[in-house]
Amino acid sequence: MATTSNGASNLQFRLAPASRGVHLRLLAVWAVVLLAAMAYCWMHSSIADGGQHDPLITLRWATTHWGGWPLLLPLCYALIRRLQFRIGLAAALALAAPLAIAGAAIAAWIIDWLWGGPWTLAAALYRMIPIAGGTYLVFVALAFWLLHPALLSPRATPLSPAPAAPMLAVSTGSREQRIGAEQICWVQGARNYAELHAGSAQYIMRSSMRELEEMLSAHGFIRIHRSYLVNRKQVDALQQRRGEVLLRLRDGTELPVGRTYREQVAQNLG
Repeated sequence: MATTSNGASNLQFRLAPASRGVHLRLLAVWAVVLLAAMAYCWMHSSIADGGQHDPLITLRWATTHWGGWPLLLPLCYALIRRLQFRIGLAAALALAAPLAIAGAAIAAWIIDWLWGGPWTLAAALYRMIPIAGGTYLVFVALAFWLLHPALLSPRATPLSPAPAAPMLAVSTGSREQRIGAEQICWVQGARNYAELHAGSAQYIMRSSMRELEEMLSAHGFIRIHRSYLVNRKQVDALQQRRGEVLLRLRDGTELPVGRTYREQVAQNLG
């Protein structure tokens, strides 16, 4: 059984043009990371050296590992905007992990190049775990901070209000009346007539399925079979049973999904 949800939760973003405020935020992120790195080095020296530590060594260590951020953060920001990346937030944070590891390896190489003491790559990565973790947290903080609603690029055109659901002329036996399309749960076609199901009530309407589909598709109805239309708001789950795909509605009704409609239904409900 594969349960579907009526709304997607994929957060996608495109960064707005950089402003002075954005650059100040980037600088603030770097400053916090630098202070955190100095605090880590201070505590490490206090524990390892029995309380003997040199503030200059602490500052040099932190600056060596994080001194590139004032330049790198704006460059990363500009690169993302220039390439117009559109990526889910979860994917962006997942990509931060290998970047953090790569950053730790580069930092280890720089230290070895400046001060000697050859390290193997494994030893370098082991010693640079705090750096990798810090880098990852920087990416996370940067993503969440920069993804403030004020920094997101708005759509070029404002969203127009959804059209009002039409009133449908239906009949129940000899009585004719009009009902709103939002009341309908599902529709079954029968040649030039259609049976409209609204809870426990059933109505007859003189119309083809093609005409009803064109009329109702803009109001949340999807075609799942040559004989069936359903209201998306009434969908509970998409099921597969013995090679047959069924759509279960909230009232327990199960309707077959035609082979030619399965991909379209999955996209509409995904």
